[in-house]
Amino acid sequence: MSVASLFQSVQGYDQSRVVRLVEKLVKSAREDYARLQDYEAEFGPSLADPKDDDAALHVFKSIWSLYEQWARDVEQVLARVDELEAAGHVIPARPDLVNDLRFTRARLKVNPEIIIRGKQQARRGEAIPVEVLRHELRRRRGG
Repeated sequence: MSVASLFQSVQGYDQSRVVRLVEKLVKSAREDYARLQDYEAEFGPSLADPKDDDAALHVFKSIWSLYEQWARDVEQVLARVDELEAAGHVIPARPDLVNDLRFTRARLKVNPEIIIRGKQQARRGEAIPVEVLRHELRRRRGG
């Protein structure tokens, strides 16, 4: 059952019950987000990881797909949160969930292939140190 169909199912419920449901869904979404971060930290590719890049890419694509699905689900939850807030209810964890979604949407703009390619370049020493990038950006800004 999707979040949208769940909300349709509870349309006739007392508003306080719907608010509790939304609060639980927001909490659950934040817990899912933390779990995805844990999966990525434990199983995602790293520079020091000795496994071949094809295997790392496959794992990373799977994790990336989980983030995509999570973001779609969260957008449905936030649509319902917005409806409730427009009706005068406050969902305290909303700002945190919005930030999680923004971060996820931003990172999903860089696909797994690009990330693996960047890690390969870094392993070959083709990376630019952060300090050099900062210095160049400051120089271009005039500061």
